[in-house]
Amino acid sequence: SIVLPPFPNLADFFGGSRHRGPPFACKKAPCPHHSDRLQEEGTRILLGVFLRMFARRGTRGHMEDGRNRPGLAGKPSLDPERESPGGLSPALVFSHIRPWLDYLLAVRGLSLATVTAYDEDMRDFCSFVQELACPSENHTNRPDMAGTGTETIPAAMNVGEETILLYLSWGYSRGLEARTQARRLAALRSFFGYLVEQGLAGENPTEKNRNPKLPRHLPTFLSVSEVQAMLAFPDTSGPRGRRDACMLELLYAAGLRVSELVELTLHACDLQTGMLRIFGKGAKERLVPIHGRAQGVLLDYLEHTRPLFAPQTPHVFVNRFGKELTRQYVFTLVRDCARACGITRPVSPHTLRHSFATHLLEGGADLRSVQTLLGHADIAATEIYTHVQTSRLMGLHRLYHPRTRT
Repeated sequence: SIVLPPFPNLADFFGGSRHRGPPFACKKAPCPHHSDRLQEEGTRILLGVFLRMFARRGTRGHMEDGRNRPGLAGKPSLDPERESPGGLSPALVFSHIRPWLDYLLAVRGLSLATVTAYDEDMRDFCSFVQELACPSENHTNRPDMAGTGTETIPAAMNVGEETILLYLSWGYSRGLEARTQARRLAALRSFFGYLVEQGLAGENPTEKNRNPKLPRHLPTFLSVSEVQAMLAFPDTSGPRGRRDACMLELLYAAGLRVSELVELTLHACDLQTGMLRIFGKGAKERLVPIHGRAQGVLLDYLEHTRPLFAPQTPHVFVNRFGKELTRQYVFTLVRDCARACGITRPVSPHTLRHSFATHLLEGGADLRSVQTLLGHADIAATEIYTHVQTSRLMGLHRLYHPRTRT
């Protein structure tokens, strides 16, 4: 018979003091409102871990007390003396993270922001592996990506399915949002898939992990009158105001992301045809038309305003030093314009992108065309804008349904 190992103390593992971020942003610890939900999710994951562990061990005996002792910061520990079938050594994992990041940049063409986020996720995972193997040591320094820091990890400590499951359950215990967990799982899935492609691993240990269900939020958008008020707000008597007005005009005219706006270059603007060549996420290229008013504003800026900043870069929009503008400046510009126009709800550059798509659909554009203009790889990402057609359909129903005329 199999004797169950001592179950970790859920009060310690899911400590209320580590709740941060919605829905764990309660100031009282432990949180009585969310503790049941958190314990249920964590218990489900940990039970899955133990079932897999015993399925592999068969009936070869039982684990001794203390083998699954809690590690630092409430992290459960794997048995360091047992080698997991199909697992990878931590030294192998650590030493191939940097080549994998270079592969994402050079071959996959992912953006620098995405690769930087994956880098942080993998560093967090490596720190977890270190503390999982050596819970008695104080790992104050985060491991680098060259394999340094694995000297103290037992040779039999392998990284496999159990490690991934424990890492994800530890994330739930810290109150991480589902989107953060999904991104970390995506980073791990991509990394171990890279190892499989390179012949360094026989299988991907993340294949059996399902993505967490992400909440679907309806996009916030502005009315046509609110957008017109924001576009007319900048003072165009000076060069800075004319530049800001041009940026706002392009954000709404082409539905650009803020990163696409600040990275727009001169050779990507064809004012004769009224087309912009945009490089979006993953270096995906798309052509976006702009209307005649936006063409005129952009042409006036390029001919009369941009030279006043003494540009030192081919980017369209530059600051007073002639350098490329930052995303933070555009965020501040949009927020201040919205507040000055009396808009009380939060407004960001992406709100103008949502308004662009919403107003196109309200005007009768089809969903596939809006998907192309926004640069969405999957039409499911564009379907969130279909909510705007509800009021229009209700009006058509009242106008044309025969029973409404009686």
